[in-house]
Amino acid sequence: MNQSSDLRVAFSDIDDKISGFITWQDTLEGKAIDLPIIEESHKEILFTNWDIQLKQAERVVSKATDAANNIIETINANLHNANLILE
Repeated sequence: MNQSSDLRVAFSDIDDKISGFITWQDTLEGKAIDLPIIEESHKEILFTNWDIQLKQAERVVSKATDAANNIIETINANLHNANLILE
């Protein structure tokens, strides 16, 4: 689960950096450097795709966690039953 949390934090950091760049590129310094202009709509297209991928990764992690918990519960139930039989 840590990887999906780390990806979500990285996603937020990148979003902030690009927002800062979009603002900076309209300053005198930004215009003087003559880099390609990034529009807010470009960011939205890119981040929508990333957000979809992150949500898919988070769902996969959640399903894997649920499956692992189910396996642990089954093992614990079998151990409990085995202990009852041994008693």
